[in-house]
Amino acid sequence: MNWPLKKVSDIADVISGYAFKSSWFGVGCSKVIRIGDLQDGIVDIERAATFDETEHSIREQFIIREGDILMALSGATVGKIAIADKVSAGSYLNQRVAIVRGKTQENASYLKFVFSGGLLDKLLMNAGGAAQPNLSPKDLANMEIPLPYPDDSEKSLKEQKRIAAILDKADGIRRKRQQAIQLADDFLRSVFLDMFGDPVTNPKGWEVKKFGEICKCSQGIQVDTELQSNEYKEGYSPFLRIINYTQNSKEIRFIPTPETEKAKIQSDDVVMVRYGATAGFVGRGLEGVLANNLFKIGFSTKYFTSDFLFYFLTSDYFQDILISSRKGGAMPAISFGQLNNINITVPTLARQKEFSKLLELNAVISSLNREAKAEPLFDSLSQKAFSGKL
Repeated sequence: MNWPLKKVSDIADVISGYAFKSSWFGVGCSKVIRIGDLQDGIVDIERAATFDETEHSIREQFIIREGDILMALSGATVGKIAIADKVSAGSYLNQRVAIVRGKTQENASYLKFVFSGGLLDKLLMNAGGAAQPNLSPKDLANMEIPLPYPDDSEKSLKEQKRIAAILDKADGIRRKRQQAIQLADDFLRSVFLDMFGDPVTNPKGWEVKKFGEICKCSQGIQVDTELQSNEYKEGYSPFLRIINYTQNSKEIRFIPTPETEKAKIQSDDVVMVRYGATAGFVGRGLEGVLANNLFKIGFSTKYFTSDFLFYFLTSDYFQDILISSRKGGAMPAISFGQLNNINITVPTLARQKEFSKLLELNAVISSLNREAKAEPLFDSLSQKAFSGKL
């Protein structure tokens, strides 16, 4: 049995955000939630912009409620969601983000899991959101989703509640595994600071160089959509986009392998997002060809190990400088000129290699957590749930 397909609008209201002017931000105490504030399934309200609601009167429809599903509608993170909690409730929603508000509590709980994992990738592709990085509120409202017993509202709500309860338990197990991995990573960041000191004060007296002196950035390439394939072919390479790093999306496209080497990366290469809401995000661990809104950070092994550089670039020190220097308003970008002028401490290679050994130990611990198969279990349950086989 497969559940019938119905529109999102059949069980939820879709509300688009308000077009706030950037000149309003920085005063008052009313929070405005933007795409960049949707982080890891929750609303990160700490860095949200503020405005003075006594000076600018905004209609109540743009106020977020607890339990609302917020979805990014444009940019490289299209489809990214976050669930509003008590803290973010009462904030205002900016344009390019939509509220999906279930008509009942059962609808809201069910939709939270519809818009997650592999099913979301398929929904976005069917709606056209993956091919061109934007999704209109109308597209979202018309998106077809599996819905149990749509002709019997009482039976449908009961089944939605049952499915959501099962997936909620599986998601809890998955999140605990993720938390264990995150705790290990937090520990390593603490060790990093202890071994190398605060880059701001450089208490250990390491040599200091400008980023541009010892690192070189190679930007990815622009590839027309018609040249991209959803399946691997001989002579093709994975085409890596922002979502493959920032959202760990498993939806990989393939393109004819280019002759130029500058956009090709190995799993140990350090990559940074240059444009969009996640500009400055640093990742690694993938192999393929970079899209043009990403760039590879090359460096000399005379100065760095890949491990040290990665953790340095993801440090609060470096990220705070990047965020404060981004330009472009609604579509921020990293300026290579400003990037090249940032100071980097250069510890001895012997010390950096000691840190790499600790990373190897952490990798073993993380692999044990992943082998618990919490992620595959959740994906399997989701697939069964939305096909009527759970």
